[in-house]
Amino acid sequence: MRTDDGGRGWGRQHSGASATLTGIHAVDENHAWATSRSGEIYRTTDGGNEWHREDTGANSGLFDVHFFDQNHGWAVGSNGRIIRTQNGGRDWYRQRTDTESSFAGIEFLDIDVGWAVGQNIFISENGGGRWDHQAALGKSLDGVAVVDREFAWAVGDEGVIALTQDGGRTWTREGDPDRWEGRGVTSVSATDRGHMWASATGGWIIRRFDTSVEPPRPTDAPATIAPPPTSTPVPPTSTPLPRTPTPTITPTPSVAWIDIAHTGQPFLVPAYGEKPIDIAYGNMGPSEELTAVLEGPIMFTDGTKAYTTTVLTSGGSGTFPLVVVPNSSAVPPPSPGDELTLIVTMGTTTERLRGLIAHQAFFPWILKNHPEWMLPRE
Repeated sequence: MRTDDGGRGWGRQHSGASATLTGIHAVDENHAWATSRSGEIYRTTDGGNEWHREDTGANSGLFDVHFFDQNHGWAVGSNGRIIRTQNGGRDWYRQRTDTESSFAGIEFLDIDVGWAVGQNIFISENGGGRWDHQAALGKSLDGVAVVDREFAWAVGDEGVIALTQDGGRTWTREGDPDRWEGRGVTSVSATDRGHMWASATGGWIIRRFDTSVEPPRPTDAPATIAPPPTSTPVPPTSTPLPRTPTPTITPTPSVAWIDIAHTGQPFLVPAYGEKPIDIAYGNMGPSEELTAVLEGPIMFTDGTKAYTTTVLTSGGSGTFPLVVVPNSSAVPPPSPGDELTLIVTMGTTTERLRGLIAHQAFFPWILKNHPEWMLPRE
């Protein structure tokens, strides 16, 4: 169902799905995604006039989906499954959670920080490259709403409405559970710290309105970012763990800046497999167009040499993940020592980063996770 007048009128759309649809998320009036109990995701780019089924590789149900922008999204489901896309849903990669417990809800604050809830509460602070267990509330949770890095809601079975005000370190039961005891609270949405709505079985809508809650104090400082990993990272899934470096520009600039290289050394791309590269930025506007151009025998995972997207910044700073792969169809094919260049422009600022095809053709994590890549190529 879709509305174009704030909910006064609703029109039915046809997804073509045979299984029950379980979750939906839209980032604008044209781009939306829906999950199904059969593990499929349906995508529209024209406001729902047409829906296209995307292959996720899941053989079990998916229950919720959330996108940060038109390219970056996550979906959750049974058996501890969390999957991520970086190209609008055309390709999905499973992320490691180290649990078989199901997830029913997911929401990200920005490109890095997000929560997934189900029988447990998990948090990621690097786009899903790593998921950490935070809490178990004794009830199965169905929905989560993230307001800022400290403030989030989780709701679930038997009237559970829980709140964290310290980034998930502690969760407290809120509201009046005796009034809706036995009712399942199925979804939650919050616009700020003082306004929350939740839906419950029996047709209930629960509203919280609290003008006494103070918003977090704004800051112009770049968000704290984890230090870079070693030169031979061991990511937990087929999607390499994004590197989230800490900008080390001294003195702190007052103008827009981009920082790609943090060691002074060229980045290395294996002859086979993927290479994650994170773009750190600061002092940007609330939204900026990011353009990345590749030179040399490498390309992005969709086969192109140029990539453009709109980045919605958090306080003007953050990181944006890119993944490059060697261009095996290049003539001549990539070989150790070949020179590469990544050129990134964001706003009016441009940064160039030099790279090389690695002399060690296979990084250790590639041999561990993809032994089939050792087979001779046709």
